[in-house]
Amino acid sequence: MKNMKMYRLSYSVGEGGDNFPHDVSAVKSGLQKHGFFLPDPDDDSCDIFLIQAIRQFQSDFMHEPTGLIEPDSDIWEYLGGGFSGLKLPFMTYTPTGKRRARTTGRRPAQTTGAEQTPSGADDIDADADNIHVVRKWETARSTISELSFGNVKGYVLERPGPDTTASGLRLRIPVGVYKIHWHNSSLRGVAPFNPVPELFNAAVPKSRHILIHNGNYPKNTNGCLLVGSTKGTDMVGDSRTMLRKVKAFIQEKGIENVNVVISASYR
Repeated sequence: MKNMKMYRLSYSVGEGGDNFPHDVSAVKSGLQKHGFFLPDPDDDSCDIFLIQAIRQFQSDFMHEPTGLIEPDSDIWEYLGGGFSGLKLPFMTYTPTGKRRARTTGRRPAQTTGAEQTPSGADDIDADADNIHVVRKWETARSTISELSFGNVKGYVLERPGPDTTASGLRLRIPVGVYKIHWHNSSLRGVAPFNPVPELFNAAVPKSRHILIHNGNYPKNTNGCLLVGSTKGTDMVGDSRTMLRKVKAFIQEKGIENVNVVISASYR
């Protein structure tokens, strides 16, 4: 789509959108013009990578990125027109994509106030011994969370969003309450620490093999939770020490008594 500025989006594109091929192609072209990488930019269908890119683009202007671009919206005018010098106001949208409020000013370094409480959390005994993972920081490469259990605190590194229950996409799992059981991993770097905890619930089956294990960088996980005692940009450190602490806590409490509770409160 060579002349993006002249193109008018006909229908919505993205998560839950109409996703007509010519509109999808236009959105992909706009994202590429703004420096976004798409694995298959010539494919005119909407996939999870396009939705992720839309969300990342929207996060510069919206407190609650929807993953959906509507025709005649300010977001499309900026994306489709490619006005590199234009600064959109920072906007807040409801989950349905309807505009709720609009304020001026640039986006802060990290989006604040985006909190997600996992479904089923109300059913957990408040005094139960659980492992808490609160997602705080997200980049295009990773998600880093605060980790807490007993009197221990640390960090977790996961793949970036969006959340998905599907396997094979190298993305993080949804917020939620997860049961765990022991699993013997065949991964070369993880096997010496077997068994390691494996997460599962009604939406994410055991067959997806979401583990808590050692590792430092996004390349070390396809969706598993990498634990660490320290954090940096797109990394956690002292991972093996923290994994040993996690395992010791689970063994002390009994694995059948421990849940992993993943929530989000981004900074």
